[in-house]
Amino acid sequence: MEDNALRMLAVRALGHMFAVPRPSLLVESPRLWRLWLDRSQDVDHKIRNEWLQLVPAVLAEHPDSASDLNGAWWNRF
Repeated sequence: MEDNALRMLAVRALGHMFAVPRPSLLVESPRLWRLWLDRSQDVDHKIRNEWLQLVPAVLAEHPDSASDLNGAWWNRF
C-alpha cells in the first residue's frame, strides 16, 4: 500500500478494533491480524509509531497475543 494516509487510517482503525475485549476479530480474521502486525515494519516511521502506540491497548485486552506482538516488533530489527 503506497498511500501513507490510507495506511495510517487502517492501522488506527484495526488497532482499535483489535483492542476490543471480544477476541472474535483475532480469531475470525487471522489474515487481517497478520496484516496489522506487518505494519510494525512499515516504511513510514509515523505508521510504525502509531502501531506501537496501539499495542498496549491490544495487549491489555488480549494478553495471549503477546507472542505475536513481540515477534512483530522484534522482527523489524
